[in-house]
Amino acid sequence: MPLQLSPNYASGTFTAANRSAVVEAIRTVLLAATWTDVSGGVGDRKMDSVATADSLQTRVRLYDPGSGNCARIQFMSVDELQQGIDLFLLPTSGTDYTYFAGDYQFMILLGGSLSPGRFVAGGVPYLESFLSGADAPITQAIWCHGNTSSDAATIVKDSFRNRSTLQDSQWAWQSLNGNAWGGSTSGTGSQRLAALLRSHDGNLSIPAGSVQYKNRAAVRVPPRLMWGLNAADVESKVQGQLWDMALIHEAVAMDSTKTFEGNTWQAVTDSNTVDFGQASVWARQ
Repeated sequence: MPLQLSPNYASGTFTAANRSAVVEAIRTVLLAATWTDVSGGVGDRKMDSVATADSLQTRVRLYDPGSGNCARIQFMSVDELQQGIDLFLLPTSGTDYTYFAGDYQFMILLGGSLSPGRFVAGGVPYLESFLSGADAPITQAIWCHGNTSSDAATIVKDSFRNRSTLQDSQWAWQSLNGNAWGGSTSGTGSQRLAALLRSHDGNLSIPAGSVQYKNRAAVRVPPRLMWGLNAADVESKVQGQLWDMALIHEAVAMDSTKTFEGNTWQAVTDSNTVDFGQASVWARQ
């Protein structure tokens, strides 16, 4: 299965010195990626993603709460019957946020930083044909997470910035066919990417090293996102594939770049030697 690329895509950087400026900067990014305004005004916007070929779509609220440290990002269903948790993003002055945004998902991070309140991501996945078939149809799937759990932005939560699995400590929300759940959770049902395991490592309690081809190139696979149906203690299942991203089985420094499949890609995950196969998330520039 090849990597899935959005028809419309925007990447680059922005700086935003206050909460409202963060909201307006993200809105500008999403408009460039063909999301549409739904309602609101300066400092409080609702926007819709493009619908995928399988009719998966999400709405996001970007807003300045009027006080506190962070701008807020809240994913929800388009009918707003399922409303997600707030994700927190600190304003930045003098340093730039990096964004990766396509028709169906977006991710924002601060270059060179693992600090809390400096990462958010979410959207709707691509469905491989068997995931939209009659035997187990997915008619709604939304995911999101950030790397801190409060406006204080002092607690670091697992995110794609430091790991490919959020099982130990996540601030995430997800909804599958109306089964919505999230918050500060840990467990087998937490968001994670389906990584390969080196069979000769044997002891499953020890994270494996990188997974390589004979020529020592790291194995690259589509980033298939997993989560449990309705709780963190429910076994994770693959719910779809992330757009404009790849999973590469080697630990590298965050923000490294490489070229493959006709595009330049940037390492989102920093030096992941914790997870099996050293799986690292990469985003299309």
